[in-house]
Amino acid sequence: MRLFKQQALLSFLIFAACSAQALTPTSPLQPCHNAAKWTGFYAGAGAGMGAWTADSKVTINGVAVTATQTQGGKGGFVMAGLGYDYLFQYDLLAGAFIDGNYGRLSGSSAFSGAVGDQSETGSLGLGGRIGKLISPTVLPYLTAGFSRAYFDHVNFNFALAGNPSLGLYTSAFTANGYFLGAGIEAIVYKNWSLKGEYRYASYDRENLGIQGSPILVGTAKMPTQPTTQTFIASINYKI
Repeated sequence: MRLFKQQALLSFLIFAACSAQALTPTSPLQPCHNAAKWTGFYAGAGAGMGAWTADSKVTINGVAVTATQTQGGKGGFVMAGLGYDYLFQYDLLAGAFIDGNYGRLSGSSAFSGAVGDQSETGSLGLGGRIGKLISPTVLPYLTAGFSRAYFDHVNFNFALAGNPSLGLYTSAFTANGYFLGAGIEAIVYKNWSLKGEYRYASYDRENLGIQGSPILVGTAKMPTQPTTQTFIASINYKI
């Protein structure tokens, strides 16, 4: 995860540097003259990589019976989205969008003596962005909004050679939360642009029921609260 933190910091530093350059006395604010290039609806598609983490433990009737462990996974995905941008005076841009990711951020979920495979299989984002042109064709921006992520079920095995089945499992679940991010977009040819974006998403806590044993059903839970970090590269077309 150190690499993700370093890349996240770099993304925000690039945005801050670009914004500062745009506001220096050598680049005086001018009325908007690039609206035709940036205002309007657009569609985009791309691919990315990401990672998720979650601290979880097992509780029985609300009392913790295992230590907290950090679960996690990583992988790649494809994405598609639609949005609308409006360029105001002084080359300030605001927009709204919806996009979705489909892929597999593969990892594991575990507690004392047991382990199972778990993956994030997709996510949905609904949000907005604000930015300021640093040239007629280059836009650094910040973004934020609502996020929903989908995680598959976990079949737990004994953490032994051969991984014999434990007979316990948790169901697939959907997590809701928010995301924050930063990116940069550049027009490369007429209505076409390329975009690179980093996002951090945090989701609500979920109390997953541990099933497969009549003794544990309804009493055993695995509280978990996932976070994700993703990097997305996409090509966009202004409609």
